[in-house]
Amino acid sequence: MLNPQALWWLLLLIPLTILSLLRYRQSWKIYTQLGANAKQRLPFTLRHFGKDITLGLATSAIVLAMTDSYWGSSLVREAHSGVEIVFAMDVSRSMLAEDAPGQRLNVAKTLAQELLFSIKDPYVGVVVFKGDAFTALPLTTDRELVAEVLEAIETSWLTHAGTNIAQALRHSRELFSKDSQAERIIILFSDGETTQGNTREELRILFHDNVKVYAIGIGDPNGAQVLDDQGKPRMSQEGEPLRSSLNPALLRNIATNSNGAYFWAGDVQTVDQLKKIVKQNEFKSVRLVQQPRSLFPLFTFIAIFSLTLHLIIRSWSWKSLFGVREYQ
Repeated sequence: MLNPQALWWLLLLIPLTILSLLRYRQSWKIYTQLGANAKQRLPFTLRHFGKDITLGLATSAIVLAMTDSYWGSSLVREAHSGVEIVFAMDVSRSMLAEDAPGQRLNVAKTLAQELLFSIKDPYVGVVVFKGDAFTALPLTTDRELVAEVLEAIETSWLTHAGTNIAQALRHSRELFSKDSQAERIIILFSDGETTQGNTREELRILFHDNVKVYAIGIGDPNGAQVLDDQGKPRMSQEGEPLRSSLNPALLRNIATNSNGAYFWAGDVQTVDQLKKIVKQNEFKSVRLVQQPRSLFPLFTFIAIFSLTLHLIIRSWSWKSLFGVREYQ
């Protein structure tokens, strides 16, 4: 029931019922004064309450229809895009380095948004990771919402230090629909500087579940200084400026071991190649889904039937039916 507030309208039936009873007593009193006898009370009562009951039933049905109630469910065929995509975004401190060109994290977000708006029927989720990972957005078809989440991503979203790509892959895998026939793709945006986690075990599961990982290397193998939130170089415990370098070997290994592919963000062809891959995996399929069965048609039918019956009762010639004269 999506609109239970509508049930308050049923309270109107209380004064209407009282009014009907008072009208019945008053009308019968007048009827007897005009010469009615006990035998004529039955048709009189039937007509009086028949009209009021059918009108009340119609009113109740209209109110119940307004509640948008459901009962049970039915299987329906639903067309959908045959690809599910999870953007796994690295938000470790190294993503603040500016060798992409530009800040690595900003480049990753730009690439993800460009790819998002190239997908015809997106069904996309977002995972962010550092030393840990969490779901920023479950799978959704709301393109604008995905774009807003991508734009808002910052390194401050997670406090766990380090980079745990294995956790990112696990969280991404768990977002996909269970027993889905759709192609499932993880697009990993990272510089590859992982410090934690066992990617080998997670890759084994991904391969078994036929989940492909397309890794996008962000940064430069020559490296760059890691900056803090104020744009100043971060220093090591030894007092030396921290540097971060793209690790394409790790990302390529992750991609190839999941039947995916590796791309470098600095290649102008990267987005176009990813678009082609997504398009190749897209297909329109039909799936059976459980859909709640709305009671609106039933209540509408009851309302129409009751109103029709109400009008019939009002229009009948009770003299011809019961041999009595009408005084109402």
